[in-house]
Amino acid sequence: MGEISSRKVVMAVSNDFVTDARVYKEAKTLSDAGYQVVVIATKRKSDKLPPEEKVAGFIVKRVELPDKTSGVNYAIERIKQIKQTTKFGRPYFDKFYERLLSEKGNIYHANDADTLLPAYKAAKLNNAKLVYDVHDLYPDMLDALISYHRKNGEYIEWLLILLAKRNYARIEAGYINKVDVLITVNETLAKELINRYNLRKKPVIIYNYPEIPKIKQSNLIREKLGLSNDTKIVLFQGVFHPGRSLKELVEAMQFVDDNIVLVFLGKGKLEEELKNLVNKLSLESRIFFLGEVPYSEVFNYTVSADVGIVALEESAINKKSSPVKIYDYLAAGLSVVATDTPEIRKILPSANILPSTEPEKIASGLKNALSYDKTQKITIVRNWLTEAKKLLGIYGSLLQV
Repeated sequence: MGEISSRKVVMAVSNDFVTDARVYKEAKTLSDAGYQVVVIATKRKSDKLPPEEKVAGFIVKRVELPDKTSGVNYAIERIKQIKQTTKFGRPYFDKFYERLLSEKGNIYHANDADTLLPAYKAAKLNNAKLVYDVHDLYPDMLDALISYHRKNGEYIEWLLILLAKRNYARIEAGYINKVDVLITVNETLAKELINRYNLRKKPVIIYNYPEIPKIKQSNLIREKLGLSNDTKIVLFQGVFHPGRSLKELVEAMQFVDDNIVLVFLGKGKLEEELKNLVNKLSLESRIFFLGEVPYSEVFNYTVSADVGIVALEESAINKKSSPVKIYDYLAAGLSVVATDTPEIRKILPSANILPSTEPEKIASGLKNALSYDKTQKITIVRNWLTEAKKLLGIYGSLLQV
């Protein structure tokens, strides 16, 4: 398993890492500062992603998970998974834990509640420090999926996620006060964590500010889709999950001018439903799906749009979020339309905030955003450099302890 490096960081993330902006920026920051960084992520067996690759100076290693099945085999497989969630809170994470343990880092960095327990155990056995990075209230974030599966009569999936929510809540409550450093993404979330878990000290806030853009202009989306220069592009960039008003966004395109198109950049659970809705509404010529793009390349797409949108449904968890995409949109010079949350209100003026996520209201917000001239767009002055300094300060102090 090799000798442990005095500056080796092992980061744990349960997704495939490809589009994870925060983990990418943190890993790159540490790597650029001379740390040996390994990111442990996951992939499905059929995914074409490499099991190991070098990205921006650090290494990404992916633990392979089984493909999803269907029919009777699907039901049997999911029941097995329900039983397995009781150990680490997530199916098949015994393999994930073993990989973390074998890397023998001297600082482990767990991203959200679904990686907390395996990272904690690996750090403990390797006599290492543990940083816990709370991007969201992860157990609460699953409520939208629980509601979605129950509504659609997918009861095995509903039960699995319900059990996972309970496990993650138990794990987070049991281990959050045992980590060496706790960080999170905004003030609202920090206050909630303090109140919920009776924290002994306030989390360090590392905001999701964007990197300084390397390019200012691009026409990439128009070129890929063969659109004219006078076509206006509305961009949704992210994961297609319940709770993000994506169906309402599609429906809103019925109420805007024909020279306005909507581009989805990403992937997720709702992709097929969204495509079916697009076909049902005969909007195939004005709504496009460009798939998932690695974070290191995504800004070339973002900067070629005109408006970026974040339309979160009203919920307790969404009221505490500050989506990283808003910062990315602003860094790209886009007009931004978003729903009302305390953290979003700190970033955007009231003219850019949607009163609701009804399709007609979204359409009205898009029309207003497209009418803004350059002087009305919000300029974001903060960037990742300020947050990188905080992160390096945290890691420096851990090495001195």
